[in-house]
Amino acid sequence: MRPKWWMDWTADQGGFDFNNNDAFDFVFDQSSIKTHITPEHHGLGTAASDNLAGLLLVDGDGEVVSAFSHATGGGSTSGTGSGASGTTTTAGAASTSPFVINVTYDASVANAPAAFKTVVSNVVQYLESHFTDHVTINIAVGYGEVGGYSLGSGALGESLTYLSSYSYASIKNALVADAKTADDASAVATLPATSPVSGTFWTSTAEAKALGLMGTSSSLDGYVGFAAGNLFDYDNSNGVSAGLYDFYGTVAHEITEVMGRALLVGGTIGSTSHSYYPLDLFHYSASGVRDFSGTTPGYFSINGGATNLDSFNTNPGGDFGDWAASAGNDSFLAYSPSGVVNGISQTDLRELDVLGWDAGSSGSPTGPTPALPDLTVTGFSFTGSHFSYHISNVGAGAAASSTAGIYVSSSPTGSQSLIGTFSTAALGAGTSDTETGSITWGANTTPGTYYISVTADYGNAVAESNESNNQSPKIAVVLGNSSANTLTGTTGNDVLIGLGGKDTLTGGAGADQFVFNTAVTKTSPVATITDFSHTQGDRIDLDHTIFSALTQVGVGSPLAAADFYASSNGTAHLATDRVLYNVTTGALYYDADGTGTKAPVQIAVLAQHPTLTASDFLVV
Repeated sequence: MRPKWWMDWTADQGGFDFNNNDAFDFVFDQSSIKTHITPEHHGLGTAASDNLAGLLLVDGDGEVVSAFSHATGGGSTSGTGSGASGTTTTAGAASTSPFVINVTYDASVANAPAAFKTVVSNVVQYLESHFTDHVTINIAVGYGEVGGYSLGSGALGESLTYLSSYSYASIKNALVADAKTADDASAVATLPATSPVSGTFWTSTAEAKALGLMGTSSSLDGYVGFAAGNLFDYDNSNGVSAGLYDFYGTVAHEITEVMGRALLVGGTIGSTSHSYYPLDLFHYSASGVRDFSGTTPGYFSINGGATNLDSFNTNPGGDFGDWAASAGNDSFLAYSPSGVVNGISQTDLRELDVLGWDAGSSGSPTGPTPALPDLTVTGFSFTGSHFSYHISNVGAGAAASSTAGIYVSSSPTGSQSLIGTFSTAALGAGTSDTETGSITWGANTTPGTYYISVTADYGNAVAESNESNNQSPKIAVVLGNSSANTLTGTTGNDVLIGLGGKDTLTGGAGADQFVFNTAVTKTSPVATITDFSHTQGDRIDLDHTIFSALTQVGVGSPLAAADFYASSNGTAHLATDRVLYNVTTGALYYDADGTGTKAPVQIAVLAQHPTLTASDFLVV
């Protein structure tokens, strides 16, 4: 696992236009991030050669660190290092599970904080309590080193894993024979009769034990090591301190890599090219399309790609088998932000289950389980230029300050572009924050339908009990221009903005808003609203900067009753009348001074001549 700030250190500051969308005046310039990572591959001392004939030792990228001879049954590799001698061995704490993770602590751990071993033990107990395989795996743990050699620059933790190669048929048959859960059954049903890719399949020795491909062995299955220094928070029960990283999540990240949680995506293992892990079989780029490239966007799926359970990292600087940032704060992330709890999610457990680890009783995590916040967006409204929303913390824990993102897309389910961000204050459990803002439509806007939404904590800075409910419902905005447009809403609630042309506006079903936010004169084009419906909740929005004589209580407030007058001839009867409606013709006027000297100007005609009241208007 890499810290998020590590990637920032290597950023190439050549800027590019991240969201060049002419529909908006929000255009952000973001630095082009390019990682420059060369993994460090170190040799191991003779302590690594414990009866490991025919096995390869690889790092998280699948790069060979050591190959042990078939002939000798062991050996050593060249290189220098320290810290692997003087080890102590500790089995996992008492567990009712037949699955045992046997931990060996390198001498380097004597220099670790007192809580180091406690957290490692907590993670071991958690994994043992969630899986029921009748196997024992053996892992060596180091502090400031992995297997006796330095960690790569900027790494929070690293793993070295022993592998053995198998045919596709052996892998498939083992996965089928091991299938015990509904997820297993779904996953193995997608496996073709013959290999979907030409090459060699490998498993970690730990995973091979779980799948029944390898018998009992006291040999090490891998090494994990963690960065030394003041980098970690060793108690995440009350959150993770700013600037520090969740040690519990980092330990779980590295141990599960030894358990086989990795992608090879066709890489080379030693002299063997086109190499793959079992997880590669559940890596998809689209429904029915397996993804055997690390840099091609892909995701984990157990039903042939129909469902994206989480997306994989595509940055070559991290492990391709780790999650992308879209997974939220998670133990299996490739790059972790500081100050957040990186828990083991349900998707993480499902992934390990599908790889051959038999999911048992969910148990209760023996590691610290903090009360987490849960940020949601409610009350999102948009009036053509102004918007407002509430972010509420409906979880049991407090949420640190975060940032909400404003997004736009051209379809209700398509990809979104970030057009702006707003700060959200720290929120205690059960509290909320209200924000308002505005969007200015650019002069070169292309007429069409756009979808706007708000996402709480868009950067996943806050660890939440539910990471899937951060986005508001999308508001459909049907946009015209200064020409004569025919604008038709969707089947839901819409905001229709003609922008001053002789427009024909049809809201359709749902509660629709018809926005008037351009200057009007006696010669201005008049828009036609074809289907205004009070019962459906339709409203007419009048921009207070254009219709400046209107009484405005607040942004989006109803029109004052004294400002509205409906009659059979559409003329004012008091000096306070501002919005005039002719019930006979459906003509709608704005009058800056009522019975004064200024003449009213027509802004629209309502084709069906519906009955209107002041409550059918909003001053925005």
